[in-house]
Amino acid sequence: PVVLQALKQGGKVLWVCNTVSDAVKVFQRGMERQIPTLIYHSRFRYRDRVARQRQVLAAFAPTAPPCLVVTTQVCEMSLDISADLLVLQWQLCR
Repeated sequence: PVVLQALKQGGKVLWVCNTVSDAVKVFQRGMERQIPTLIYHSRFRYRDRVARQRQVLAAFAPTAPPCLVVTTQVCEMSLDISADLLVLQWQLCR
């Protein structure tokens, strides 16, 4: 409910998972619920990860519509963004 509320208010949500498989599960849930969702993790090929990084940065631009970005800890090293809501997930999908 908190995530959906933030999105309804036009916010940007960053959801950080501990594993790639958890991130994929959360991403799939977002897509099933028709939430604008992106996924970003270190298992993408480098050139694909760079493209995803650009997409995430554009999605978090102040004028961009609300979105949910699901990621692993790779976001801590490579993204300089501000989220309206930060969700830290360690084992919720198991």
